[in-house]
Amino acid sequence: MSKMYEVEASCSRCSSRFKASLFKSIWGEHEENRALVFGDQINVLQCPLCGTRTRAPASLMYVDLKRGFVVWYEPTPDPMIDAELPQYAAMFGPESCYVTAPRIADWQHFKATIERFERGELRAKPPSVENSRAAMQSLLKSLPKQKQGCLLVVALAGTLVGTLGFVAARLLLRG
Repeated sequence: MSKMYEVEASCSRCSSRFKASLFKSIWGEHEENRALVFGDQINVLQCPLCGTRTRAPASLMYVDLKRGFVVWYEPTPDPMIDAELPQYAAMFGPESCYVTAPRIADWQHFKATIERFERGELRAKPPSVENSRAAMQSLLKSLPKQKQGCLLVVALAGTLVGTLGFVAARLLLRG
């Protein structure tokens, strides 16, 4: 799932301050998201006063799990990425594409690296389902007993709602 966050930016031309939404991660297997990256439309700040556009100096994780790769755009060293890597290793395996993803400082090189993965010139190890399962079990064990029951009830309720929605959709399509 693509993730966004808010920042307060300052225009390099007129010094106007404004709020902007930036992507922390983007799911590139969705064509509209890929188009944002390759059309140079993602994480671009536009001043509402003078219209100046500039690329935000913010890291971006490009994820394409259909093809099994991840690439970081990291214009400046980002300690947050370093802090997240152990979590990715625990969840998906130490050799997964989340942990071994290239970290690229240049925007054009970032896009070229994505294209090389898409063409099969570069390969990465997909996330391990076993590690994901183990991480979820570990999380469940760490929760107090009453919280586990709540989580189970929420999960079952979500499944029930999804099933009812599916049944309703089938009935509507038949009628």
